Amino acid sequence: MLLCKDELLSLVLSFRVYQTSPDLHPYFSDDDMPPIGTNIFLLSCMCFQAFFCHYNAPRYYVELQLNTIPRFTSVVNVSFSVSALVYFAVGVFGYYTFGANTDGFVLNNYSANDDLASICRFAIAIALAFTYPLPFIGTRDGILDLFSVGDEWQTSTNLNLLTAAILGV
Repeated sequence: MLLCKDELLSLVLSFRVYQTSPDLHPYFSDDDMPPIGTNIFLLSCMCFQAFFCHYNAPRYYVELQLNTIPRFTSVVNVSFSVSALVYFAVGVFGYYTFGANTDGFVLNNYSANDDLASICRFAIAIALAFTYPLPFIGTRDGILDLFSVGDEWQTSTNLNLLTAAILGV
């Protein structure tokens, strides 16, 4: 949910750019067409990474109330669609705001003196820090499955020791 909040903050920030003081207004170039080049590959990688959660899909399925395949499919489709629309809106409004000078990380286009942009940067840092456990849990579960560790061994103490060992590597 935190990722959604900072995405929405970025969207609000994009709308707000024209209401700020003149020293925070962006500089626009004369080039109205977006540059298409090798940066499209960077965008593709970022888009794929945004929806990279397959390693936790079984866990999400098990934790879903009334978990059936059609319901899980519906939940995933709605979730990915809403996320894609938010990402698309942030990208469009970022490009609309800064034109061809739009940085890959839209917040870099805003002044360091812009308080709302600073709040968004902080929210993204928090989201990154607290999102780290999601792929880590997938890694830990994969190691447990690889070595066929039974449920009776998976106590809190043993899982904490395994977590520390994996982090130590």
